Amino acid sequence: MRNPPVRALGALWRGTHVPRVAPVAHTADVADLLTLPALLLPLWLGRARCRRASATGLR
Repeated sequence: MRNPPVRALGALWRGTHVPRVAPVAHTADVADLLTLPALLLPLWLGRARCRRASATGLR
């Protein structure tokens, strides 16, 4: 079975109806918890960039 976004793009390309969104089951596991620290990196980088910009008078 093809990927649902690929099926939707194919339907748009052919001019047919786009498949409806189907419900899915999500299973949380330990790997989900391991990704949480990775979300802090962009937050830290963004805050540091804003601090630097405000310190130099840039907005």
